Amino acid sequence: MPKLEWRGMMRKGGHPMKPPGHRDLRPGFEKTTHNLCPSCGGSDLTVYFRSGSSQRVGAYCYSCGLVGFFARNDFFELGRIAPDLIPDQTISKLSGG
Repeated sequence: MPKLEWRGMMRKGGHPMKPPGHRDLRPGFEKTTHNLCPSCGGSDLTVYFRSGSSQRVGAYCYSCGLVGFFARNDFFELGRIAPDLIPDQTISKLSGG
């Protein structure tokens, strides 16, 4: 039986197609919850890590909306997102949770 060869076809708009069975090798993320927020002092700060690593990547506070990232173990605030704009927060409010 002849071996099939992938030729790197292009989609509309010039975006390359991936070979069949190809998986993205994007890093996964894990999180810890109920950390103390440096801004509001509440325990609703979620800190995100690279999967299988202790390298902190970013954080979000569900109480005050603080959003930030980590670089060289220092935390840098990017800004705030209103908690009512986060989809799972809106759903839990609508369901009475």
